[in-house]
Amino acid sequence: MQLPSLSPETFAQKLSDPTVALKFTYLNDLLLNSEYCLIEFMVGKGAWKWPIPPKPPGYDTGNKTIELGVILFLLNNTGYIADNDIRQYAQYLKGALGLPNSQLPVQAYAWVMNNVLIYDDGGVISGGKYDTYDQGWFAAFLNLIITDMHSAWYGFPQGSPVPVKLDFSVSNYTITLGMMGDWGTGDTTAKAVLRQMTTLNPNYLIHLGDTYYSGSPATGQWAGYYFHPGEEMENLVNMWPGTPTPRSFTLNSNHEMYTGGNGYFGEALKTTGPFSLQKGLSYFALQAGDWTVLGLDSAYYGTSLDAFMDGSIGGEQINWIAGLNLNPAKTIVLTHHTGFQYDASAFMQLWDQVNGALGADPYAWYWGHVHNGIVYASPLTLPGTDGNLQSTNTYARCLGHGALPYGEASALINNRSVEWMETDKQANGLMLNGFATLTFQLDGQLMVTGIRESFYHLGTSSPVFSKKIF
Repeated sequence: MQLPSLSPETFAQKLSDPTVALKFTYLNDLLLNSEYCLIEFMVGKGAWKWPIPPKPPGYDTGNKTIELGVILFLLNNTGYIADNDIRQYAQYLKGALGLPNSQLPVQAYAWVMNNVLIYDDGGVISGGKYDTYDQGWFAAFLNLIITDMHSAWYGFPQGSPVPVKLDFSVSNYTITLGMMGDWGTGDTTAKAVLRQMTTLNPNYLIHLGDTYYSGSPATGQWAGYYFHPGEEMENLVNMWPGTPTPRSFTLNSNHEMYTGGNGYFGEALKTTGPFSLQKGLSYFALQAGDWTVLGLDSAYYGTSLDAFMDGSIGGEQINWIAGLNLNPAKTIVLTHHTGFQYDASAFMQLWDQVNGALGADPYAWYWGHVHNGIVYASPLTLPGTDGNLQSTNTYARCLGHGALPYGEASALINNRSVEWMETDKQANGLMLNGFATLTFQLDGQLMVTGIRESFYHLGTSSPVFSKKIF
């Protein structure tokens, strides 16, 4: 069915407004570069059997992400879009914005959709459910266009969250956090991961963000404007366990920003829901004894120019963090986005922002976004955002393997910056999904005397990696 509040014709008319069209001038380069990123990858894997087209101008320094690698093809070849209604909107989008032609041959698109390649970060380059080119992601892309077109961004809630004092288990003076990222698929894998994690009886549950395909709202002003409405409720809120709520937290993400954060802020953070401890705010501070766990919104102040792929925390959170006067050596940060590149090749802007707000690097940092389970080595020395080498002792970890399919990441194998990565596979050759726990040991004065992290994957009652980090 067509969108109840936005017909294809109204969609086209809105896009034809010159002031609206100006918002999307970045799409030409982003989509061309992302498509060429796919072409270049296929060439490197020996899967490209056609003449190699020239690089788009500015390709080497421009924005690109392989996740958008077939968007331009579908906009130029709308007959390959399975959903009839979505096809109509796609036809209007290309015409209204005058987007460039695709350099991806029909045969190459068909090959990608029916074969499997594993990208160097573990992404599954194929057309299966939740693979990189599942057409559900195309609908998510259209949702981002609709959000930008109407400036339908949920207003960033103002406030200074009061740190939440975490309860401990009186039997052994421990506080255990169960954490997972990129979990909101709503499928059997997500259910199995959550079920296994809750059997460990963590004191608190934390989702590091990403509800798929785009965390769309079921209610509110913009509900009728989005494809696949209701994902935030169906794939996150309604699947969350009744216990130990309300002892749960969830972070904002790039995918939830595709629908303007309207599902995340308007529904997931309702004061009557499982994440009511956040009081409607997308960032929080948790006190575990004399330590602090900071949950930060790295998505809201991202940008549609790169599909919110890079994180940023914005001035409100920076000022709030600075006002807490925390000891960075007793601070653990949680974000959706990564603090440095997945292959540990360079620091990101987000790292500089967090360091600046705290006054130094945090003791540990757990993130998602990259669909993999990774423990990075400590210390690390990487190029900073200014190009100069800088070192950190932060314990950095990636928990983006909550539910989406992923393969063995070639960029992480024999990478000296990686201490551990998920290596166990399912019967189909893809990697096992999983989660992690973080346990604080307290003494009689409620001071932290030890911190242990443990990584689990589906089917294990014991951790597949465990380390005392303090």
